[in-house]
Amino acid sequence: MTDINSVGSTQGPSATSLNNGNMSIQLLLAQVEMMLAKDNKAKAMKLIDGIKNQQSESKKMAETINQLRQLQQDVKDKKVSDLPTSPAKIDEELPKASGAKLNALKAYKSCAEYGLSLKEKPSADDINLLIESMKTKQEQCGTDIQQQMVFVQDYIGQYNAYSQGASSAVSQGNQTLSQLARGQ
Repeated sequence: MTDINSVGSTQGPSATSLNNGNMSIQLLLAQVEMMLAKDNKAKAMKLIDGIKNQQSESKKMAETINQLRQLQQDVKDKKVSDLPTSPAKIDEELPKASGAKLNALKAYKSCAEYGLSLKEKPSADDINLLIESMKTKQEQCGTDIQQQMVFVQDYIGQYNAYSQGASSAVSQGNQTLSQLARGQ
């Protein structure tokens, strides 16, 4: 008899193992339900991995927003004025930078990675537009995370239903075998 705890392992039933004429209907049903449970578990795990990546991306966006806020203040205080706009030039200047310039270059690099347009001599208002654009991107990421979590809950619910169905089928099979053994 197949162990229900093997769901998700490499030793669970496969489609080819279902073609066995010596199995009871209950065992066959249990194996089908276990395969469906395994499939739903795999889908949920894949989504969970994607959610982790999106959460990491959202954290990076939050760090960029904080860097931009500091840059906005540095622009107002005239600590930073000329900034490179091309990713190659930003990467070239990063190792030599320190203080406000370093923060500005890090913020600009992140903005460039997200496809935002940059200005060489940004004003506080220009930086504010970058902040708002990053906030919008972060909100979109958060919405996507929430949607993916709903799908995960659905797959977990299906996993639980199929696992319970498999357990029930095995119990019914055992009950039938016990009745046959007693001659009932």
